[in-house]
Amino acid sequence: MQRLFIVLIIGALMWWLRRVAKRMQQPQGPKIDQSAQTVRDLGPMVRDRVCNTFIPKSRALTAHLDSDEHYFCSEDCRQKFLAERTVPSA
Repeated sequence: MQRLFIVLIIGALMWWLRRVAKRMQQPQGPKIDQSAQTVRDLGPMVRDRVCNTFIPKSRALTAHLDSDEHYFCSEDCRQKFLAERTVPSA
């Protein structure tokens, strides 16, 4: 019974030492919150022609003018673009 107890203690000690050795082999750097680094694939990016901001196409606002589709990051940018394009000519 005593021998079994000693074998179990030695086994647990070896297991613990392996874990410590593995941790020491990993590069040590600043701790980074992994949840903050989650990157979601939102599809292709498009550029707002008014402010030159790149945004996911799935989230962009659109305007169709002369059979072209234009993308915008906000309603303000879309309104600026439409105001410039629909100025009545004199």
